[in-house]
Amino acid sequence: MAVSGTDNIGSKLINSMDVGSGVNISELAESLAQAETAAMISSKTKRKESATATISGLAIFKESLSMVKASLEKLTDKSLLVDKAASSQDTNRVEAKVTAQSKAQAGTHKIQCRTLARAQINELKMGSGSFTSESQALNGGSAFNLSIASPAGGSATTVAVTTATPAGIVAAINAADVNGIRAYTMNMASSGTAVSIMIEGKTGEANTFTVTDASSITDPSTLVTQNTSNDIQAAQDLKLVVNKASDTTEFVYRATNSPTDVIAGVQLNFKTSDNSDPYTTTNIIISEDRSAFTTALTNIQTAYNALVDTTGVLVGTLESDSDAAGDLKKERSMVDQMVRKVREGITAESSTPSSPITSVRQLGVQFDITGKMTINKTTLDAAVSTNFSDITKMLTANTDNQSYFDSAAKGLAQDAANIIEDFVNDRGLIKKTSDARSTDVARFEEDLTKLEQRYEAAKKRYLSQFAAMETLVAKSKSTGEYLTGQFKAMQGGND
Repeated sequence: MAVSGTDNIGSKLINSMDVGSGVNISELAESLAQAETAAMISSKTKRKESATATISGLAIFKESLSMVKASLEKLTDKSLLVDKAASSQDTNRVEAKVTAQSKAQAGTHKIQCRTLARAQINELKMGSGSFTSESQALNGGSAFNLSIASPAGGSATTVAVTTATPAGIVAAINAADVNGIRAYTMNMASSGTAVSIMIEGKTGEANTFTVTDASSITDPSTLVTQNTSNDIQAAQDLKLVVNKASDTTEFVYRATNSPTDVIAGVQLNFKTSDNSDPYTTTNIIISEDRSAFTTALTNIQTAYNALVDTTGVLVGTLESDSDAAGDLKKERSMVDQMVRKVREGITAESSTPSSPITSVRQLGVQFDITGKMTINKTTLDAAVSTNFSDITKMLTANTDNQSYFDSAAKGLAQDAANIIEDFVNDRGLIKKTSDARSTDVARFEEDLTKLEQRYEAAKKRYLSQFAAMETLVAKSKSTGEYLTGQFKAMQGGND
């Protein structure tokens, strides 16, 4: 229903009069029905629009709070405060990269590589020599079995070769996947075809293996595999000297050339070794870049100041052309209180202070007259340079992977983030207020529906009344016209 304002109803009543030809009862009924309901409809509509605007404003406010929370969470784990990197003095010998920021520690490690890890490689062929092709028929075309034990001397696995060809042997070994052993064919001849099957295990001395014919195949009568005593390449461990003198007899052994546990949090990739003196020492340097911390602190400043501006627009204290301007004017007290709580959380004394760093105030964090956060760079740089470990404890409690539900002291960053979490989660004040306004909107919509029905009923009632009046008027006019005709007739007779 299009409802006119009450100021227009009088003019509509006048305009609805069809002077000289009667009254337009449809327009008159509509105007009178509107007069009964317009004020109430206008009031309910405004209240619905206000509640809807509050819901929208709360969503914007929640998003801004969540951005502050996300920026605080970048300072909740000690491993997030610095960006650690690993470098090798000689990347032709060994490469290094950080794989776990929380485990890597700044420093230099001296490493010598005495031997590289190698995999055992065996050659499988016929007793008479290489196979003539990958598809050469073996054992008269009948299936047969191989026996693979890894490590050598351990329990054996029977591998069924259902396609009796060199290619079939390769497929069967690879499908069996015995301790990671893989097979492939290789043409051993410089010209022509002389195929052997190469069988390769995993690197490391613990990964030796044996491969034997378990079926005593015929045609050819034997398969020969070179095993641990005369294999093409013997299994071997990576052998290292770590942070010790060259004449040490204390070595570090690994089954892989890319160990992740020789230096905590760092993966090494060895490329070459020295089998005899003089041995080459390579330095692995773990460095720390603390700019990650200062960047994270600056991001908190940016997010918090954006929250201040957003709040000002929403409560109407900051002039703006935004459609959301003033949406939370009626909720200003609640909004201001939440922003104040966030600021107090950021500037509070840490639950895990480390003298002389007990709060972000010692990092140069302040708030100006407009309520926005500022950072004194000179103060911050000095604190980072001389008291970084204290900063770390103050913010993170020297922990990683904290959560909202941890009961132990969490440090200032997580404590401040938890204050915001209490506001924005599904049990928080924002959700409760938004739900209450949604209930209001539903109630106003129901009221407006009833007012619409009331309007239609009033209009129908007025139309019925005016229709009866029109009938009476029509009858009166008809009677008048009849009498007028009679009088004229009588007058004519007298003439």
